[in-house]
Amino acid sequence: MAETTEKIADNGKMKRKVVAVGDLHGDYERLIRVLDEHNLLIEGTWMWNPGANNIDLVLIGDYVDWRGEPLEGDPTRWEEGPKKILHLLFYLRHKLKEYRDKDPDFRSYIHPILGNHDQMMLDATSIFEFMDFEQLKQVIRFKQNYSPLKKYLNDIRLNYEQVEKVMKYLNWYYQGGEATIKGFGGLEVWKSEMEGELGDFLRNNLVLGVRVNDRLYAHSLPDRREFWKSIDDISKLPEKERIKAREAFIWGRRIWGIDAYTNMKTPQPEIKEIDDMLSRMGVNGAVVGHTPMLRREPVIAFEGRIINIDLHGIPGSGVFSEEYEAPKKNK
Repeated sequence: MAETTEKIADNGKMKRKVVAVGDLHGDYERLIRVLDEHNLLIEGTWMWNPGANNIDLVLIGDYVDWRGEPLEGDPTRWEEGPKKILHLLFYLRHKLKEYRDKDPDFRSYIHPILGNHDQMMLDATSIFEFMDFEQLKQVIRFKQNYSPLKKYLNDIRLNYEQVEKVMKYLNWYYQGGEATIKGFGGLEVWKSEMEGELGDFLRNNLVLGVRVNDRLYAHSLPDRREFWKSIDDISKLPEKERIKAREAFIWGRRIWGIDAYTNMKTPQPEIKEIDDMLSRMGVNGAVVGHTPMLRREPVIAFEGRIINIDLHGIPGSGVFSEEYEAPKKNK
């Protein structure tokens, strides 16, 4: 058996380690490399290293939708990345729970965060409520030629709400969804997976954020002050408000000086505002992704309070990791 990571500090607390991986966008080989570098998997397999028994593995979201960025590994297999990543998350989530149930000394967790591309993919499945495969393939053939597309949608008598869903589907498709569908083996296979166990897993287990060692790990941070709340408080909001909060958490970019809706530059918040936001969220710092940094290592901003780990498209890029102490009973 591999050497255990379990250590008791002098104060009786358990020493743990967090490993946080930024946006992947289909970079399966990068994920495997990171897991191997931190000895989380038995090399060459998906089997968790039994010695890695006090780990918080956080994945910051955007597992799908490759858009042509450089990836690691064999270029001829890049399109398979999104499917492999999602299947690996599904497998590890269930396996780690099995290990914890069997062994009280095993306390490793995987925390899969929801990204905006993951949400767009899940929302895209609603198109099958009123369209069949042939109709959808016809819509895709129009590409972004909106005049004939509008006429076609009118001819098949879609209402306003349905047209909105078609446009959202196309927006996802042209932002990387096409590669995701191809990687699954085609539209029919992708639909089947999203309506089966994998889709249920994603809808029920991709979380908005998780607090580890007084840091909030989330895909991004909300621009709107009304959602500067703890993750627990967000979960208690009425459904309509909760959906708005979800959108704020997966799309916000103001902390980096970008308007999330126009993609135009906007003034960045000052450090006092960042402190106020984190205080209202009940944390001392945040680790986020969503806005690519084009660096090989995480970007530390706002005097260390915010760390951006969106390093996708940079082969060989790193992750954020740190050791911390937690109460021994961490079940």
